[in-house]
Amino acid sequence: MTFTPAEQKTIPLLTQPEKIAAQRLGVSLSALKFHKVNILRKLGVRNALSAVALLARRGHAFEIMEA
Repeated sequence: MTFTPAEQKTIPLLTQPEKIAAQRLGVSLSALKFHKVNILRKLGVRNALSAVALLARRGHAFEIMEA
């Protein structure tokens, strides 16, 4: 399975609130949501939590926000 460069940049930020992730990537909120939906579709999952679990098992790393 291949991800576009934009999707690859989005994957580590799937654990972040969408507004923060969009800001970090320098894209609009709608662009972030577009990439996120494409990632979920390619993985065959229904939500970001399932995507994170599946991608973590495949060795992807994610950014964690500290409180």
